[in-house]
Amino acid sequence: MRDAGVLLTCLAKAKTAALRRRRGPKTAHSPQGQKMASILQYMRTDSPATVPPADTNDAHALVFRCHDPTPAALRRIGEAADQLQACRVAVWVSLDTTHIPEEPPSLLPILQHSPPRKKRRSEHRTPAQKVRRALSRQIASGAVQIHEYDENDMIRTYPVLRDLKRNARLQESVEFSRGTHSLAWGLHAEALNVWYQHLERKPAFVWCFEDDVGFSGSLETLLDIVRRDCGDADLITADVKLRPSEAWWWLEVHSTAFAERYGNDVHNIYVSREHVQRFSMRFLDRLHVLSLQRVTCWSEALVPTIAHAENFGVAELPRLGTPFAHDGRVTAQEWAHIIASNAGRRADRLYHALKF
Repeated sequence: MRDAGVLLTCLAKAKTAALRRRRGPKTAHSPQGQKMASILQYMRTDSPATVPPADTNDAHALVFRCHDPTPAALRRIGEAADQLQACRVAVWVSLDTTHIPEEPPSLLPILQHSPPRKKRRSEHRTPAQKVRRALSRQIASGAVQIHEYDENDMIRTYPVLRDLKRNARLQESVEFSRGTHSLAWGLHAEALNVWYQHLERKPAFVWCFEDDVGFSGSLETLLDIVRRDCGDADLITADVKLRPSEAWWWLEVHSTAFAERYGNDVHNIYVSREHVQRFSMRFLDRLHVLSLQRVTCWSEALVPTIAHAENFGVAELPRLGTPFAHDGRVTAQEWAHIIASNAGRRADRLYHALKF
């Protein structure tokens, strides 16, 4: 019996050795070892299981954040898609479909003893229907893709947002006290990651544009300028070193976990304009993990604060025109003049906001 046991043990060892020879050792120089080392180098200890950008990944994607874009905004999106179709940039419309209460009906027709005017069926198109109709050519050719989501999708993905929505400062704001705005209006990082984390193929870099941004040139030129001046920075944004004032309305709109990790006063926080930003895959994945860990705040502060605190590469957004601000206004006539102008100071520049 003892001899039989020894024989079985020897056979088992021989089989294991043969399997190892067949598979080859998992050294750092083998393909398996190199792939694992690459993933470990890319990931942080609490990052999601995402592999680094590969040659098969699209280099860039450009996302337009929308809720109910104007016809002029949709024309600009269509033009952007046409400009970028030949340079391997995927163009997306990320559409917040959260229902917003309509304005109460006017009593004027009743007071005038006349029946209200009956609206035509075509006037009742949803924003999603209007987007798909206006961009039908680009959608059919694959130049534009649509992602629809709502506030409930954000909360399901990031449960911390349910608590943040009850934040006293947030509820005191005009936009939220009236119920006319969804969380996507101010929690842009989570809104963007609801789209990004469900992609089958993740682009290495993501541009995010508000739909009322204009660029007085070809967007391909902007991408080339940024690639030359900013390289592979994880975050490209305006105001990379700006601190908020004590009077900044959204300073207290944050989760407990955010304050515990990064602090919550003006000496720890950065803020930046979000009309145009570029993110790396690595940075978006990090924001995703932190939101899952209940670390979040108003995104004007969340994005630059985490980038600086965790030593991500940050670069200043170039080519800003005047105005480029939350309260800037460019009329249709002014925009036509900017586009037609031959002055160098107006060529190939970003403008905000085109409220027409």
